[in-house]
Amino acid sequence: MNLNLMNTPIWRGNACVGYSRKFLKPEVAELVFESVHPSNLGELPPSSEMLACKAKQIGLIYNIDEAFEVRRCGQLN
Repeated sequence: MNLNLMNTPIWRGNACVGYSRKFLKPEVAELVFESVHPSNLGELPPSSEMLACKAKQIGLIYNIDEAFEVRRCGQLN
């Protein structure tokens, strides 16, 4: 289980007001799909980690963290 891709609570004081999570940037996925043959991506559909590793391997990014962005992904009522 990859803890980097789990939801992280956003706290305001003692109250949890929502969650944030790392998502693969859509442009990274698009560029990898355009540049890499599907047979070189392992199991289909490829995981976010696999796409980030391929992006680094073919020189699209310098560091794997560049492939991800943190976004808010929910809130509590």
